Amino acid sequence: MEISGKRIRKLEKKILEIIFGKEICPNISITPDIQNLLTKIGFSQTLNIGESILPNIIGPITKFNSDGSFTLNRELDKETVIHTRYHTWKEYHGREEVEQSGFIDCPYYRYQRKLIPAPSIELSIVEIDGEKYVIGRPLLIGDKTVPLIIHQINLFLEIFQKCMVGEFSGDLIKNVQIKKLNWRILPPGHRSFEELENDVSQIISSLKSNRKKIAIYRIETINEYSPSCYAFGQGGFKGYIVFGFPEKNIFILESIYENNATYVFEKNWKELSKLSKFEIIEGKLQKYRLIHVREWSKEIEKILQ
Repeated sequence: MEISGKRIRKLEKKILEIIFGKEICPNISITPDIQNLLTKIGFSQTLNIGESILPNIIGPITKFNSDGSFTLNRELDKETVIHTRYHTWKEYHGREEVEQSGFIDCPYYRYQRKLIPAPSIELSIVEIDGEKYVIGRPLLIGDKTVPLIIHQINLFLEIFQKCMVGEFSGDLIKNVQIKKLNWRILPPGHRSFEELENDVSQIISSLKSNRKKIAIYRIETINEYSPSCYAFGQGGFKGYIVFGFPEKNIFILESIYENNATYVFEKNWKELSKLSKFEIIEGKLQKYRLIHVREWSKEIEKILQ
């Protein structure tokens, strides 16, 4: 059956009666008008069988799917949060006015937040009876899985404006070799910041000037310790960079976004790259989690030296 529109709040009773107790997978046939939408969310131009990606953020549903959300707890005391800014000011050295610049920590209060985990649904390209389809995650429909199938349907509606919902057998894709596109891993070897500048410019292009300076500073700081492997996030991982130090068994996941943190792993990067965004960031896999405050560079120095 086909569902169209911008968003659904719940499944109609007649639809729920049909799919309850069955394995269901949202899907859509890849037609010419769908192809451009697929590249927009991170798939390759060739749309090869087996490609899989966490969709790029294009609206509120894809954002929630990638980043999760939160609720505010107004009954608890407010918490202090540090916001780091790049600041320029003037000082007088004798009679001479000298311009100074640097990073300052600006504390502010906010209501405590409770995390709503990201569903991290990845879309995949498969072939069924000679025709290409984009599919979500197959689910056995029951009381506990209804909210997730609604989320998947809304994910398809936000991206494609329509979605097919039908009975699905995992046997149809069990022999498909999945190739995740969430990361673009560069060939091994250290690169200067100038060599990385083109890649960095692309991922920070949407940031405001102040945030760009902070993001560049953190990237340059980590890169000064000569990582020998790099990976740039794609799709829903866009804005994340991995710096690898295999000889130290250290892999650093850095985000360009505000109110994020730096994650330090001792796990092999090839294993990490197979995990979902939620598993990597919220799965307690990191050895260190460094908050983005002014003392951040000193913590990086301790770890990498």
